[in-house]
Amino acid sequence: MSVVPLDSIMYDPLTWIHPARFALPARLDGIAQRSILNGMLISLYGLSLERPALPAHSLPRQFVEAWHLLPQTALLMACQRHRASLAIGGCGAGLPDWLRQFAALPLMASRSSPTESLPSPARLLAWGRYELLAFADGLPRGLRQRLDLLFPPEEGRDDSHGLSRPSPCRLLLKLAFQHAKRHPATPDAAGLRRYIDQT
Repeated sequence: MSVVPLDSIMYDPLTWIHPARFALPARLDGIAQRSILNGMLISLYGLSLERPALPAHSLPRQFVEAWHLLPQTALLMACQRHRASLAIGGCGAGLPDWLRQFAALPLMASRSSPTESLPSPARLLAWGRYELLAFADGLPRGLRQRLDLLFPPEEGRDDSHGLSRPSPCRLLLKLAFQHAKRHPATPDAAGLRRYIDQT
């Protein structure tokens, strides 16, 4: 049986879980060890193993097909939603090209005002996490449970960042998915973490 993205998402969390939640020691990277550790992670987080249906053009299928780009998509959505805050002191101009281009598009009213403090990339990622979680009700339980594990555990708390979960915007999600997939400078997961950690 060939491995498809859904198999990795459901049964191989080691391939995508944020390293702040679990980092695989190199000495445990054998097939048998990975199998044991995957089972432990699935048990630890109480993850459902029920394989969800993925109808064509459905929201769950979109999430599965873009799974490895969901943190990047989240950051794009947050930059778009909070572009007024990014305009403070021309901060938006200092964003990487793949973020700056998307943030500059007038896709929706900015949720923040120019009087707010300048958000850090880590805060933007936390806000972006909530952009994705706004769609959680439309996802099967197994995907919903795993979505949060793509992000570091300390990010995205409403109480620390003063924002409630936004209303889901399918157009914003679709355009952010497309931009993340098509822009040649969109970083991989490791590149995104380096960007967040260095700024």
